[in-house]
Amino acid sequence: IWMVYSISAFILCPVGLTMLFSPHLLDDVLMKHLHLVVQTAVFGILFGIGAVLFGVCWARLGIAVATSLVSGVIILVGSIGPVVGGATRLDRAGWLRLGLGILPLLVGLAFFAIASIGRDRARDVKSGKATSLGQALLGVTLAFLSGFLSAMLNVGFALGNHLEEIANNLGYSPYLATMAVWLPVVVGGFFANFGYPAYLVQR
Repeated sequence: IWMVYSISAFILCPVGLTMLFSPHLLDDVLMKHLHLVVQTAVFGILFGIGAVLFGVCWARLGIAVATSLVSGVIILVGSIGPVVGGATRLDRAGWLRLGLGILPLLVGLAFFAIASIGRDRARDVKSGKATSLGQALLGVTLAFLSGFLSAMLNVGFALGNHLEEIANNLGYSPYLATMAVWLPVVVGGFFANFGYPAYLVQR
């Protein structure tokens, strides 16, 4: 199912929609600026790895804890990443508002991480199986890594704005110009999302 989803969501849909609504975008923008396409696609590849790790976290932490941790880190990195990368500029007041918005998120992530580690240790005490603190931390670390990498989708859209600007300058509408960024980022996410289940099938 995951492999079918990967092919349809990361290849067929983005490529098909681009060819349907903006068939000349490939020749006009993407093929002429391959270095920008590759740079943008790297963020998609990182996003794909994050998605794979999200599935691994479900098995280690459970759906509720994994989703809370990963989603929180995605919001955190997805908010800060474009600013740090220079795609968005904030004045002092903007940084203050961003910090105030992120602070409750950081507190929540800390509580979820502590609760996850405590739950694992308590559950293993009841079952008679000893779990080291390092093992308990591994699942939380994977969740944070998954969230960080998954947020690269948003960062890729933000930092890939040069492709969008090129398309705008060539006369593409703002909606169609976003496809110049959307296509390489989403297609980049295909490799890990298809490769990991293919590996599991062949193992």
